[in-house]
Amino acid sequence: MVKCVVCGKFLGPKEGVGCPKCKSRSHNDCVRVPVGVMVDYSWRCGDCQSKIPKERDPSTPDSMSTFFEEMRELRSDLSAARSNFNERLDAFDARLLALEIARDDPIKSVETSSLEQALVDVKLQLNEREQEYLLNDVVITGFPEQKGENPVHLASLLGVKMGLTLDERDIVLVEREGAPRRAPDDSSAPVRARRIVVRFARRITRDEYLQSARVRRGLTTTELSVEGAPARIYVNERLTKFNGQVFAKAREECRVHMWKYCWSKEGRIYVRKEHGTPYSRVRNEADLGRIFGKTCV
Repeated sequence: MVKCVVCGKFLGPKEGVGCPKCKSRSHNDCVRVPVGVMVDYSWRCGDCQSKIPKERDPSTPDSMSTFFEEMRELRSDLSAARSNFNERLDAFDARLLALEIARDDPIKSVETSSLEQALVDVKLQLNEREQEYLLNDVVITGFPEQKGENPVHLASLLGVKMGLTLDERDIVLVEREGAPRRAPDDSSAPVRARRIVVRFARRITRDEYLQSARVRRGLTTTELSVEGAPARIYVNERLTKFNGQVFAKAREECRVHMWKYCWSKEGRIYVRKEHGTPYSRVRNEADLGRIFGKTCV
């Protein structure tokens, strides 16, 4: 006599339902099969059913698919922004051509002045749009440049030291900025390391990275176990070339005129004389002249 695989009680020779897979038998009531009903070959007992691998629910989100979809949307946004930038650049070229033509005609001096101001406005607009492309970026300076290094590892290592764990999907790219530098043949001075540019997939991750760097201000390569002479690590927003030049001049003006504060936020440059005084935004050198007077350096 055999036992029912469900309740464990004995079965008669012709009693119950047999599993085509494992050949075990069960009471009809235990497996809810009416007496006299023949089961087909695809029917399985409870034990065999539990061993059948289940397919993933199509409604369950696939994290990698979601990530790639986000990246496709990001590329689409960048493509649209690039197209808009090219349109503005064409408009800039047209205005520049009109300005050059107007300069050759002294009768149109008033119109020339207007065009010059329009040209300044267009340059500022283009610069602001270019800065928007960099709002997910930071630059890291201080890491010595070594052959065969892994910039992604350096950025992640710095994040961990600052208390921020990065997932590989948080980073779009990490690279040294610009072409490799070479020391002059007659110089024994070390070559200055290029900055490391980090582009994050989301703005919030970039902001957390910057905030962590401000909290842990003063980190050095020694604390990160990086070979070479100790050097301080700096993490800052990435600015356009134009904004970088304006920021450097603004810092110099603050030093000369003994202003205490000069900073950038979301790609915008600000200066303040001291705590409690109003701040001023700096867009170009003309703003520096207006803020510090015509004696600016």
